[in-house]
Amino acid sequence: DSIQANGNDITTLSVIAHDFANVSAISSVTVNLSVLGGNTSVLENNSGIWQTTANATVEGLNGSLVRIPLNVTDARNNSNTSVFIRLGIKAQVNTETSAGNRTDFNFTVDSSAFNASVTIPAATNLTGSLLAAPVEIPAPNGLKSTGFALNLSNLTFNKSIKLEMEYNSSYFNDQTNLSKLRLWNYNSTAGKWEITENSSVDTANSTVSGNTSHFSVFAPMADTTSPDITDVASSSITSTSAAITWNTDEASTSLVEYGTSSGAYTFNRSSTSFVTGHSMSLTGLSASTTYHYVVNSTDQSGNSAESTEKTFTTSSAGGGTVSGGGGGGGGGGASGEPFSNIEVKEKYDLHIFRDKVTSYMFTSTANPVMFVNITGNVNAGEITTSVEALRNTSSLVNKPAPGTVYKNVNIWVGTSGFANPRNIKEAVIKFRVENTWLTTHGFSPGDVVMYRWDGSEWNKLETHTAGVIGSGMVFEARTFEFSPFAISATGQARSTAPGVDDIINVLSASPENYSTPDATQRRWLPGFTAAAALLVFAIIFIITRKIK
Repeated sequence: DSIQANGNDITTLSVIAHDFANVSAISSVTVNLSVLGGNTSVLENNSGIWQTTANATVEGLNGSLVRIPLNVTDARNNSNTSVFIRLGIKAQVNTETSAGNRTDFNFTVDSSAFNASVTIPAATNLTGSLLAAPVEIPAPNGLKSTGFALNLSNLTFNKSIKLEMEYNSSYFNDQTNLSKLRLWNYNSTAGKWEITENSSVDTANSTVSGNTSHFSVFAPMADTTSPDITDVASSSITSTSAAITWNTDEASTSLVEYGTSSGAYTFNRSSTSFVTGHSMSLTGLSASTTYHYVVNSTDQSGNSAESTEKTFTTSSAGGGTVSGGGGGGGGGGASGEPFSNIEVKEKYDLHIFRDKVTSYMFTSTANPVMFVNITGNVNAGEITTSVEALRNTSSLVNKPAPGTVYKNVNIWVGTSGFANPRNIKEAVIKFRVENTWLTTHGFSPGDVVMYRWDGSEWNKLETHTAGVIGSGMVFEARTFEFSPFAISATGQARSTAPGVDDIINVLSASPENYSTPDATQRRWLPGFTAAAALLVFAIIFIITRKIK
Protein backbone atom coordinates (compact mmCIF):
# COMPACT_ATOMS: atom_id res chain seq x y z
CA ASP A 1 0.00 0.00 0.00
CA SER A 2 1.11 3.61 0.43
CA ILE A 3 1.02 6.42 2.99
CA GLN A 4 0.93 10.19 3.19
CA ALA A 5 4.08 12.07 4.20
CA ASN A 6 2.26 14.00 6.93
CA GLY A 7 3.64 12.21 9.97
CA ASN A 8 0.19 10.83 10.78
CA ASP A 9 0.07 7.73 8.61
CA ILE A 10 1.78 4.85 10.39
CA THR A 11 3.06 1.89 8.39
CA THR A 12 3.89 -1.53 9.80
CA LEU A 13 6.65 -3.06 7.71
CA SER A 14 6.83 -6.86 7.85
CA VAL A 15 9.64 -8.90 6.33
CA ILE A 16 9.87 -12.66 5.80
CA ALA A 17 13.51 -13.70 5.37
CA HIS A 18 15.44 -16.94 5.42
CA ASP A 19 18.77 -18.39 4.40
CA PHE A 20 18.33 -20.20 1.10
CA ALA A 21 21.01 -22.71 2.04
CA ASN A 22 19.13 -23.54 5.25
CA VAL A 23 22.38 -23.71 7.20
CA SER A 24 21.97 -20.69 9.43
CA ALA A 25 19.13 -18.83 11.13
CA ILE A 26 18.41 -15.13 10.60
CA SER A 27 19.73 -13.20 13.60
CA SER A 28 18.66 -9.62 12.83
CA VAL A 29 16.85 -7.40 10.34
CA THR A 30 17.32 -3.63 10.31
CA VAL A 31 15.79 -0.93 8.13
CA ASN A 32 17.21 2.52 7.35
CA LEU A 33 14.33 5.00 7.57
CA SER A 34 16.35 8.15 6.82
CA VAL A 35 14.62 8.62 3.46
CA LEU A 36 11.37 9.01 5.40
CA GLY A 37 12.91 11.31 8.02
CA GLY A 38 13.57 8.58 10.56
CA ASN A 39 16.51 6.56 11.88
CA THR A 40 17.76 2.99 11.57
CA SER A 41 15.25 0.64 13.19
CA VAL A 42 15.70 -2.94 14.36
CA LEU A 43 12.79 -5.17 13.41
CA GLU A 44 11.25 -7.48 16.00
CA ASN A 45 10.95 -11.19 15.24
CA ASN A 46 7.29 -12.21 15.52
CA SER A 47 7.07 -15.94 14.77
CA GLY A 48 9.41 -15.63 11.80
CA ILE A 49 7.96 -12.33 10.56
CA TRP A 50 10.20 -9.33 11.28
CA GLN A 51 8.25 -6.14 11.95
CA THR A 52 8.63 -2.44 12.74
CA THR A 53 6.57 0.72 12.30
CA ALA A 54 7.40 3.90 10.40
CA ASN A 55 5.92 7.14 9.15
CA ALA A 56 7.06 9.79 6.67
CA THR A 57 7.80 13.42 7.55
CA VAL A 58 10.16 14.52 4.76
CA GLU A 59 8.77 17.12 2.35
CA GLY A 60 9.03 16.58 -1.39
CA LEU A 61 8.26 12.86 -1.36
CA ASN A 62 4.63 13.15 -2.46
CA GLY A 63 3.80 11.08 -5.52
CA SER A 64 7.04 9.08 -5.41
CA LEU A 65 8.06 5.46 -4.89
CA VAL A 66 10.91 5.46 -2.37
CA ARG A 67 13.45 2.76 -1.56
CA ILE A 68 13.98 1.88 2.08
CA PRO A 69 17.22 -0.13 2.55
CA LEU A 70 17.19 -3.39 4.52
CA ASN A 71 20.07 -5.22 6.18
CA VAL A 72 19.43 -8.91 6.85
CA THR A 73 22.07 -10.80 8.86
CA ASP A 74 22.26 -14.48 9.72
CA ALA A 75 23.76 -16.20 12.75
CA ARG A 76 27.12 -16.57 10.96
CA ASN A 77 27.24 -12.81 10.42
CA ASN A 78 26.60 -13.00 6.66
CA SER A 79 24.68 -9.90 5.59
CA ASN A 80 22.51 -8.99 2.62
CA THR A 81 22.20 -5.24 2.06
CA SER A 82 20.88 -5.35 -1.50
CA VAL A 83 17.23 -5.66 -0.50
CA PHE A 84 14.85 -2.69 -0.45
CA ILE A 85 11.33 -2.06 0.72
CA ARG A 86 9.52 0.01 -1.90
CA LEU A 87 6.95 2.35 -0.34
CA GLY A 88 4.61 4.69 -2.21
CA ILE A 89 4.04 8.22 -0.90
CA LYS A 90 0.60 9.66 -1.67
CA ALA A 91 0.06 13.00 -3.39
CA GLN A 92 -3.20 14.93 -3.47
CA VAL A 93 -4.62 15.48 -6.97
CA ASN A 94 -7.02 18.34 -7.68
CA THR A 95 -9.88 17.24 -9.95
CA GLU A 96 -12.57 19.16 -11.83
CA THR A 97 -16.03 18.13 -13.06
CA SER A 98 -16.46 20.31 -16.15
CA ALA A 99 -17.43 18.44 -19.35
CA GLY A 100 -14.55 16.40 -20.73
CA ASN A 101 -12.11 17.87 -18.20
CA ARG A 102 -8.73 16.16 -18.09
CA THR A 103 -6.57 16.52 -14.99
CA ASP A 104 -2.90 15.62 -15.44
CA PHE A 105 -0.58 14.70 -12.59
CA ASN A 106 2.90 13.20 -12.23
CA PHE A 107 4.40 10.40 -10.18
CA THR A 108 8.04 9.40 -9.74
CA VAL A 109 9.70 5.99 -9.89
CA ASP A 110 13.49 5.69 -9.57
CA SER A 111 13.90 9.45 -10.19
CA SER A 112 11.96 9.16 -13.48
CA ALA A 113 8.75 11.18 -13.82
CA PHE A 114 5.67 9.61 -15.36
CA ASN A 115 2.42 11.24 -16.37
CA ALA A 116 -1.11 10.12 -15.57
CA SER A 117 -4.49 11.74 -16.08
CA VAL A 118 -8.14 11.37 -15.14
CA THR A 119 -10.98 12.62 -17.33
CA ILE A 120 -14.21 13.22 -15.43
CA PRO A 121 -17.56 13.60 -17.24
CA ALA A 122 -19.79 16.60 -16.63
CA ALA A 123 -22.21 16.50 -13.69
CA THR A 124 -20.28 13.77 -11.94
CA ASN A 125 -20.86 13.65 -8.19
CA LEU A 126 -17.51 13.47 -6.40
CA THR A 127 -16.93 12.65 -2.74
CA GLY A 128 -13.49 13.04 -1.18
CA SER A 129 -10.15 14.26 -2.50
CA LEU A 130 -8.11 12.07 -4.85
CA LEU A 131 -4.85 10.65 -3.48
CA ALA A 132 -2.37 9.00 -5.86
CA ALA A 133 0.81 7.06 -5.18
CA PRO A 134 3.03 4.73 -7.22
CA VAL A 135 3.45 1.27 -5.74
CA GLU A 136 5.49 -1.77 -6.73
CA ILE A 137 3.73 -5.04 -7.53
CA PRO A 138 4.94 -8.51 -8.41
CA ALA A 139 3.68 -9.87 -11.71
CA PRO A 140 0.38 -11.65 -11.07
CA ASN A 141 0.18 -15.24 -12.24
CA GLY A 142 -0.06 -15.38 -16.04
CA LEU A 143 0.56 -11.65 -16.60
CA LYS A 144 3.64 -9.61 -17.50
CA SER A 145 4.10 -6.37 -15.58
CA THR A 146 5.99 -3.13 -16.17
CA GLY A 147 7.02 -3.31 -12.51
CA PHE A 148 4.92 -0.60 -10.86
CA ALA A 149 1.33 0.47 -10.43
CA LEU A 150 -0.76 3.47 -9.31
CA ASN A 151 -2.78 3.34 -6.12
CA LEU A 152 -5.71 5.79 -6.44
CA SER A 153 -7.92 6.32 -3.40
CA ASN A 154 -10.03 8.66 -1.28
CA LEU A 155 -12.41 9.67 -4.13
CA THR A 156 -15.76 8.13 -5.05
CA PHE A 157 -17.91 9.05 -8.05
CA ASN A 158 -21.14 8.06 -9.79
CA LYS A 159 -20.00 7.98 -13.44
CA SER A 160 -17.33 6.12 -15.33
CA ILE A 161 -14.00 7.98 -15.34
CA LYS A 162 -11.22 7.56 -17.89
CA LEU A 163 -7.73 6.92 -16.53
CA GLU A 164 -4.57 7.16 -18.63
CA MET A 165 -1.18 6.08 -17.33
CA GLU A 166 2.30 6.32 -18.81
CA TYR A 167 4.69 3.36 -18.68
CA ASN A 168 8.39 2.87 -19.30
CA SER A 169 8.90 0.19 -21.95
CA SER A 170 12.42 -0.48 -20.65
CA TYR A 171 10.80 -1.88 -17.47
CA PHE A 172 8.93 -4.40 -19.61
CA ASN A 173 11.15 -7.38 -20.35
CA ASP A 174 9.07 -8.65 -23.26
CA GLN A 175 9.33 -5.99 -25.96
CA THR A 176 7.58 -8.20 -28.53
CA ASN A 177 4.35 -8.04 -26.54
CA LEU A 178 4.11 -4.28 -25.91
CA SER A 179 0.99 -4.20 -28.10
CA LYS A 180 -0.74 -6.47 -25.58
CA LEU A 181 -0.33 -4.03 -22.70
CA ARG A 182 -3.63 -2.94 -21.20
CA LEU A 183 -4.69 -1.02 -18.10
CA TRP A 184 -5.60 -3.51 -15.39
CA ASN A 185 -7.16 -2.83 -12.00
CA TYR A 186 -7.16 -4.94 -8.86
CA ASN A 187 -10.60 -6.17 -7.78
CA SER A 188 -10.19 -6.54 -4.01
CA THR A 189 -13.62 -8.18 -3.63
CA ALA A 190 -12.85 -10.96 -6.12
CA GLY A 191 -9.14 -11.01 -5.20
CA LYS A 192 -7.91 -10.80 -8.80
CA TRP A 193 -6.70 -8.45 -11.54
CA GLU A 194 -9.14 -7.41 -14.28
CA ILE A 195 -8.80 -5.42 -17.50
CA THR A 196 -10.49 -2.02 -17.27
CA GLU A 197 -13.41 -1.24 -19.57
CA ASN A 198 -12.46 -0.04 -23.08
CA SER A 199 -8.78 -0.52 -22.28
CA SER A 200 -6.19 0.16 -24.98
CA VAL A 201 -2.49 0.85 -25.45
CA ASP A 202 -0.74 3.67 -27.33
CA THR A 203 2.75 2.27 -27.95
CA ALA A 204 3.86 5.47 -29.74
CA ASN A 205 3.29 7.54 -26.58
CA SER A 206 3.86 4.68 -24.08
CA THR A 207 0.46 4.98 -22.40
CA VAL A 208 -2.37 2.68 -21.47
CA SER A 209 -5.91 3.83 -20.74
CA GLY A 210 -9.28 2.50 -19.66
CA ASN A 211 -12.52 3.40 -17.92
CA THR A 212 -13.31 2.65 -14.31
CA SER A 213 -16.28 3.04 -11.98
CA HIS A 214 -14.13 3.13 -8.84
CA PHE A 215 -10.54 3.68 -7.83
CA SER A 216 -8.17 0.97 -6.64
CA VAL A 217 -4.70 -0.15 -7.80
CA PHE A 218 -4.05 0.19 -11.55
CA ALA A 219 -1.15 -1.23 -13.56
CA PRO A 220 -0.01 -1.52 -17.19
CA MET A 221 0.23 -5.29 -17.72
CA ALA A 222 0.17 -7.70 -20.64
CA ASP A 223 -1.67 -10.99 -20.86
CA THR A 224 0.41 -13.13 -23.22
CA THR A 225 -1.30 -16.45 -22.52
CA SER A 226 -3.93 -17.81 -24.88
CA PRO A 227 -7.29 -18.94 -23.50
CA ASP A 228 -7.58 -22.59 -22.53
CA ILE A 229 -10.45 -24.15 -24.49
CA THR A 230 -12.24 -27.13 -22.90
CA ASP A 231 -15.52 -29.05 -23.04
CA VAL A 232 -16.06 -28.59 -26.79
CA ALA A 233 -19.29 -30.31 -27.76
CA SER A 234 -22.16 -30.33 -30.26
CA SER A 235 -25.78 -30.75 -29.19
CA SER A 236 -29.42 -30.16 -30.21
CA ILE A 237 -28.59 -31.49 -33.66
CA THR A 238 -31.44 -31.55 -36.20
CA SER A 239 -31.49 -31.97 -39.97
CA THR A 240 -30.75 -28.24 -40.45
CA SER A 241 -29.16 -26.94 -37.24
CA ALA A 242 -26.78 -27.67 -34.35
CA ALA A 243 -25.46 -25.96 -31.23
CA ILE A 244 -21.72 -25.82 -30.51
CA THR A 245 -20.62 -25.12 -26.93
CA TRP A 246 -17.29 -24.82 -25.11
CA ASN A 247 -15.64 -23.19 -22.11
CA THR A 248 -12.58 -20.98 -21.69
CA ASP A 249 -10.62 -20.14 -18.56
CA GLU A 250 -10.88 -16.40 -19.26
CA ALA A 251 -13.34 -14.06 -20.94
CA SER A 252 -12.93 -14.47 -24.70
CA THR A 253 -14.75 -14.09 -28.02
CA SER A 254 -16.49 -16.96 -29.83
CA LEU A 255 -15.87 -18.29 -33.34
CA VAL A 256 -16.96 -21.55 -34.95
CA GLU A 257 -15.57 -22.47 -38.37
CA TYR A 258 -17.17 -25.45 -40.10
CA GLY A 259 -17.53 -27.28 -43.42
CA THR A 260 -18.26 -30.66 -44.98
CA SER A 261 -14.60 -31.61 -45.53
CA SER A 262 -11.84 -32.05 -42.96
CA GLY A 263 -9.69 -28.93 -42.74
CA ALA A 264 -11.88 -26.99 -45.19
CA TYR A 265 -14.08 -24.63 -43.19
CA THR A 266 -16.24 -22.69 -45.64
CA PHE A 267 -18.70 -21.30 -43.06
CA ASN A 268 -18.39 -19.55 -39.72
CA ARG A 269 -20.43 -18.06 -36.89
CA SER A 270 -18.93 -15.60 -34.40
CA SER A 271 -19.60 -13.29 -31.46
CA THR A 272 -17.39 -10.48 -30.16
CA SER A 273 -18.77 -10.67 -26.61
CA PHE A 274 -16.18 -11.62 -23.99
CA VAL A 275 -17.53 -14.67 -22.11
CA THR A 276 -16.21 -17.86 -20.51
CA GLY A 277 -19.19 -20.06 -21.45
CA HIS A 278 -19.59 -20.14 -25.23
CA SER A 279 -22.59 -21.24 -27.30
CA MET A 280 -23.06 -20.75 -31.04
CA SER A 281 -26.04 -21.87 -33.10
CA LEU A 282 -25.36 -23.19 -36.61
CA THR A 283 -28.32 -23.02 -39.02
CA GLY A 284 -28.99 -23.73 -42.67
CA LEU A 285 -27.26 -27.12 -42.53
CA SER A 286 -27.89 -30.01 -44.90
CA ALA A 287 -29.63 -33.17 -43.72
CA SER A 288 -27.71 -36.44 -43.21
CA THR A 289 -24.38 -34.62 -43.55
CA THR A 290 -21.18 -34.86 -41.51
CA TYR A 291 -19.72 -31.49 -40.60
CA HIS A 292 -16.15 -30.84 -39.45
CA TYR A 293 -15.59 -27.89 -37.13
CA VAL A 294 -13.13 -26.08 -34.91
CA VAL A 295 -13.79 -23.39 -32.28
CA ASN A 296 -11.60 -20.36 -31.66
CA SER A 297 -11.52 -17.85 -28.80
CA THR A 298 -9.57 -14.60 -28.46
CA ASP A 299 -9.11 -12.83 -25.11
CA GLN A 300 -9.12 -9.09 -24.47
CA SER A 301 -5.37 -8.86 -25.08
CA GLY A 302 -5.56 -10.45 -28.52
CA ASN A 303 -4.32 -13.94 -27.58
CA SER A 304 -6.11 -16.65 -29.57
CA ALA A 305 -6.56 -20.38 -29.17
CA GLU A 306 -8.15 -22.97 -31.44
CA SER A 307 -9.49 -26.42 -30.64
CA THR A 308 -8.73 -29.61 -32.49
CA GLU A 309 -11.18 -30.57 -35.22
CA LYS A 310 -14.39 -32.32 -34.20
CA THR A 311 -17.39 -33.60 -36.12
CA PHE A 312 -21.15 -34.01 -35.88
CA THR A 313 -23.71 -35.47 -38.29
CA THR A 314 -27.11 -33.93 -38.93
CA SER A 315 -30.23 -36.09 -38.84
CA SER A 316 -32.18 -37.09 -41.90
CA ALA A 317 -34.85 -34.80 -43.24
CA GLY A 318 -37.90 -35.09 -41.04
CA GLY A 319 -35.87 -36.94 -38.42
CA GLY A 320 -35.64 -36.10 -34.73
CA THR A 321 -33.02 -34.31 -32.68
CA VAL A 322 -29.60 -35.85 -32.05
CA SER A 323 -28.58 -35.36 -28.43
CA GLY A 324 -24.93 -34.59 -29.04
CA GLY A 325 -21.62 -35.37 -30.72
CA GLY A 326 -18.06 -34.30 -31.18
CA GLY A 327 -16.92 -34.99 -27.66
CA GLY A 328 -15.45 -32.67 -25.08
CA GLY A 329 -12.12 -31.53 -23.86
CA GLY A 330 -12.39 -32.73 -20.30
CA GLY A 331 -11.95 -30.66 -17.13
CA GLY A 332 -9.31 -28.41 -15.70
CA GLY A 333 -6.05 -29.94 -16.78
CA ALA A 334 -4.18 -32.91 -15.33
CA SER A 335 -5.90 -32.76 -11.94
CA GLY A 336 -9.34 -33.44 -13.39
CA GLU A 337 -10.82 -30.38 -11.66
CA PRO A 338 -13.19 -28.50 -14.06
CA PHE A 339 -11.92 -25.05 -15.04
CA SER A 340 -15.28 -23.59 -14.03
CA ASN A 341 -14.44 -24.44 -10.40
CA ILE A 342 -10.84 -23.15 -10.49
CA GLU A 343 -10.48 -19.52 -9.42
CA VAL A 344 -6.71 -19.43 -9.92
CA LYS A 345 -3.99 -22.02 -10.59
CA GLU A 346 -0.29 -21.56 -9.83
CA LYS A 347 2.48 -24.08 -10.47
CA TYR A 348 6.27 -24.00 -10.28
CA ASP A 349 9.12 -26.40 -11.04
CA LEU A 350 11.88 -26.72 -8.42
CA HIS A 351 14.49 -29.29 -7.45
CA ILE A 352 13.81 -31.40 -4.35
CA PHE A 353 16.86 -32.59 -2.44
CA ARG A 354 17.36 -35.08 0.33
CA ASP A 355 17.27 -33.47 3.82
CA LYS A 356 16.93 -29.96 2.33
CA VAL A 357 13.86 -27.70 2.41
CA THR A 358 12.54 -26.62 -0.98
CA SER A 359 10.14 -23.65 -0.72
CA TYR A 360 7.49 -23.29 -3.40
CA MET A 361 6.10 -19.77 -3.12
CA PHE A 362 2.64 -18.81 -4.42
CA THR A 363 1.79 -15.14 -4.93
CA SER A 364 -1.81 -14.79 -6.12
CA THR A 365 -4.01 -13.03 -3.58
CA ALA A 366 -6.87 -15.29 -4.66
CA ASN A 367 -4.80 -18.26 -3.47
CA PRO A 368 -4.72 -18.71 0.34
CA VAL A 369 -1.65 -20.98 0.09
CA MET A 370 1.55 -18.94 0.46
CA PHE A 371 4.21 -21.67 0.64
CA VAL A 372 4.55 -25.42 0.24
CA ASN A 373 7.84 -26.33 1.95
CA ILE A 374 9.05 -29.85 1.17
CA THR A 375 11.94 -31.71 2.80
CA GLY A 376 12.99 -34.59 0.58
CA ASN A 377 13.87 -38.14 1.53
CA VAL A 378 15.57 -38.52 -1.85
CA ASN A 379 17.28 -36.33 -4.44
CA ALA A 380 14.26 -36.22 -6.73
CA GLY A 381 15.36 -33.67 -9.33
CA GLU A 382 12.96 -31.06 -10.70
CA ILE A 383 9.43 -31.55 -9.37
CA THR A 384 6.30 -29.58 -10.27
CA THR A 385 4.09 -28.37 -7.44
CA SER A 386 0.74 -26.76 -8.25
CA VAL A 387 -2.08 -25.21 -6.25
CA GLU A 388 -5.63 -24.80 -7.54
CA ALA A 389 -7.67 -22.31 -5.49
CA LEU A 390 -11.28 -23.39 -5.95
CA ARG A 391 -14.57 -21.52 -6.04
CA ASN A 392 -16.46 -24.37 -4.34
CA THR A 393 -15.86 -27.85 -2.93
CA SER A 394 -13.54 -29.89 -5.14
CA SER A 395 -15.30 -32.06 -7.71
CA LEU A 396 -12.85 -34.82 -6.73
CA VAL A 397 -14.51 -35.36 -3.33
CA ASN A 398 -18.02 -36.55 -2.51
CA LYS A 399 -18.81 -34.30 0.47
CA PRO A 400 -17.76 -30.93 1.92
CA ALA A 401 -15.15 -30.69 4.66
CA PRO A 402 -16.35 -30.43 8.26
CA GLY A 403 -17.01 -27.05 9.86
CA THR A 404 -17.35 -23.68 8.14
CA VAL A 405 -15.12 -23.80 5.06
CA TYR A 406 -12.99 -20.73 4.28
CA LYS A 407 -11.42 -22.03 1.06
CA ASN A 408 -11.04 -25.26 -0.88
CA VAL A 409 -7.75 -25.95 -2.69
CA ASN A 410 -6.16 -28.79 -4.62
CA ILE A 411 -2.41 -29.25 -4.07
CA TRP A 412 -0.40 -31.58 -6.29
CA VAL A 413 3.29 -32.49 -6.02
CA GLY A 414 5.00 -34.42 -8.80
CA THR A 415 3.42 -37.09 -10.93
CA SER A 416 1.05 -39.74 -9.60
CA GLY A 417 2.67 -41.81 -6.86
CA PHE A 418 5.50 -39.39 -6.05
CA ALA A 419 3.98 -37.70 -2.99
CA ASN A 420 4.46 -40.31 -0.26
CA PRO A 421 6.67 -40.74 2.83
CA ARG A 422 9.20 -42.70 0.78
CA ASN A 423 10.05 -39.54 -1.19
CA ILE A 424 8.93 -36.78 1.19
CA LYS A 425 10.28 -36.57 4.73
CA GLU A 426 8.11 -33.64 5.70
CA ALA A 427 5.82 -31.14 3.96
CA VAL A 428 4.56 -27.91 5.54
CA ILE A 429 1.76 -25.89 3.96
CA LYS A 430 1.70 -22.21 4.94
CA PHE A 431 -1.62 -20.50 4.30
CA ARG A 432 -3.41 -17.33 5.30
CA VAL A 433 -6.96 -16.57 6.47
CA GLU A 434 -8.31 -13.01 6.32
CA ASN A 435 -9.16 -11.44 9.68
CA THR A 436 -12.44 -10.13 8.29
CA TRP A 437 -13.61 -13.70 7.63
CA LEU A 438 -12.71 -14.76 11.17
CA THR A 439 -14.50 -11.81 12.78
CA THR A 440 -17.54 -12.03 10.49
CA HIS A 441 -18.08 -15.68 11.44
CA GLY A 442 -17.08 -15.22 15.08
CA PHE A 443 -14.07 -17.55 15.02
CA SER A 444 -10.69 -17.21 16.69
CA PRO A 445 -7.38 -18.29 15.09
CA GLY A 446 -7.38 -21.40 17.25
CA ASP A 447 -10.52 -22.62 15.48
CA VAL A 448 -8.83 -22.81 12.07
CA VAL A 449 -7.79 -26.23 10.78
CA MET A 450 -6.74 -27.70 7.43
CA TYR A 451 -8.30 -30.96 6.20
CA ARG A 452 -6.99 -33.36 3.53
CA TRP A 453 -9.15 -35.71 1.48
CA ASP A 454 -7.75 -39.26 1.57
CA GLY A 455 -10.02 -40.65 -1.14
CA SER A 456 -12.96 -41.46 1.10
CA GLU A 457 -12.84 -39.17 4.16
CA TRP A 458 -11.59 -35.75 5.30
CA ASN A 459 -8.59 -36.06 7.64
CA LYS A 460 -7.76 -33.29 10.09
CA LEU A 461 -4.13 -32.14 9.78
CA GLU A 462 -1.88 -30.81 12.52
CA THR A 463 -2.47 -27.05 12.20
CA HIS A 464 -1.15 -24.10 14.21
CA THR A 465 -0.81 -20.33 13.89
CA ALA A 466 2.47 -19.00 12.43
CA GLY A 467 2.12 -15.21 12.66
CA VAL A 468 0.30 -12.20 11.28
CA ILE A 469 0.64 -10.99 7.70
CA GLY A 470 -1.11 -7.92 6.30
CA SER A 471 -4.84 -8.24 6.94
CA GLY A 472 -4.76 -11.91 7.90
CA MET A 473 -3.37 -14.68 10.05
CA VAL A 474 -0.76 -17.18 8.85
CA PHE A 475 -1.14 -20.88 9.66
CA GLU A 476 0.96 -24.01 9.10
CA ALA A 477 -0.28 -27.54 8.44
CA ARG A 478 1.79 -30.71 8.03
CA THR A 479 1.18 -33.52 5.55
CA PHE A 480 2.97 -36.25 3.61
CA GLU A 481 0.48 -36.61 0.78
CA PHE A 482 -1.30 -34.23 -1.59
CA SER A 483 -4.86 -34.16 -2.89
CA PRO A 484 -7.87 -31.86 -2.30
CA PHE A 485 -7.57 -29.77 0.88
CA ALA A 486 -9.99 -27.53 2.76
CA ILE A 487 -9.30 -24.65 5.15
CA SER A 488 -12.08 -24.67 7.72
CA ALA A 489 -13.04 -23.42 11.17
CA THR A 490 -14.48 -26.08 13.43
CA GLY A 491 -14.85 -24.22 16.73
CA GLN A 492 -18.08 -22.85 18.15
CA ALA A 493 -18.87 -19.51 16.48
CA ARG A 494 -19.19 -16.69 19.02
CA SER A 495 -22.05 -14.24 19.18
CA THR A 496 -19.51 -11.44 19.63
CA ALA A 497 -16.48 -11.65 17.40
CA PRO A 498 -13.07 -10.56 18.70
CA GLY A 499 -12.13 -7.09 17.46
CA VAL A 500 -9.60 -6.64 14.66
CA ASP A 501 -8.04 -3.35 13.58
CA ASP A 502 -9.01 -1.97 10.19
CA ILE A 503 -6.00 -3.15 8.22
CA ILE A 504 -5.12 -2.80 4.58
CA ASN A 505 -3.46 -5.59 2.67
CA VAL A 506 -0.15 -5.11 0.97
CA LEU A 507 1.91 -5.13 -2.02
CA SER A 508 5.29 -6.79 -2.14
CA ALA A 509 8.84 -5.84 -2.88
CA SER A 510 11.85 -7.71 -4.10
CA PRO A 511 15.62 -7.65 -3.91
CA GLU A 512 17.48 -5.61 -6.50
CA ASN A 513 18.71 -8.70 -8.28
CA TYR A 514 15.37 -10.49 -8.24
CA SER A 515 13.12 -9.90 -11.25
CA THR A 516 9.41 -10.17 -10.43
CA PRO A 517 7.58 -9.56 -13.73
CA ASP A 518 7.93 -13.04 -15.21
CA ALA A 519 6.61 -15.96 -13.19
CA THR A 520 9.10 -18.31 -14.79
CA GLN A 521 11.92 -16.40 -13.08
CA ARG A 522 10.61 -17.10 -9.57
CA ARG A 523 12.69 -20.24 -9.07
CA TRP A 524 14.42 -21.11 -5.82
CA LEU A 525 17.25 -23.62 -5.66
CA PRO A 526 18.13 -24.71 -2.13
CA GLY A 527 21.40 -26.26 -1.16
CA PHE A 528 23.82 -23.41 -1.80
CA THR A 529 26.72 -23.20 0.62
CA ALA A 530 27.13 -20.35 3.09
CA ALA A 531 30.23 -19.21 1.23
CA ALA A 532 28.05 -18.08 -1.72
CA ALA A 533 26.59 -14.88 -0.05
CA LEU A 534 23.50 -15.02 2.05
CA LEU A 535 20.51 -15.03 -0.27
CA VAL A 536 17.37 -13.56 1.15
CA PHE A 537 13.99 -13.07 -0.36
CA ALA A 538 11.87 -10.50 1.42
CA ILE A 539 8.17 -10.11 1.10
CA ILE A 540 7.04 -6.77 2.40
CA PHE A 541 3.61 -6.41 3.80
CA ILE A 542 2.36 -2.93 4.65
CA ILE A 543 -0.41 -2.09 7.04
CA THR A 544 -1.63 1.49 7.10
CA ARG A 545 -3.65 3.11 9.83
CA LYS A 546 -4.36 6.62 11.06
CA ILE A 547 -3.23 7.88 14.43
CA LYS A 548 -6.35 8.91 16.25
